[in-house]
Amino acid sequence: MKPALVVDANVWIDLENAGLLTKVLEIPFSCVTSDMVLEELSQGTQQHLANSPLRIHNVSPEMNIRIQGIRATTSALSYADLSVLLLAGTLNCILVTGERRLTNEARA
Repeated sequence: MKPALVVDANVWIDLENAGLLTKVLEIPFSCVTSDMVLEELSQGTQQHLANSPLRIHNVSPEMNIRIQGIRATTSALSYADLSVLLLAGTLNCILVTGERRLTNEARA
């Protein structure tokens, strides 16, 4: 099994804007994101990713409760941001993001 990367919305958006979305999905890693992140993306990007090997994890009710608890103390991060933060922790994967606040929270 390939090592997995949990990818945040801003990375998908930047890759799509740069025309690199197809190429990055060819790397020797398994890319993972949450359904909440997918909802933040444009229809075109969603369709592109739906036809790719990307693994999409649905946020469970338990994870949603954890997100709400964290969000109560860290309001600077969105639900989607927190969903990939928790997903990366749960799956023991590397979180790929360009958002400083999310990176700082992941390091905390």
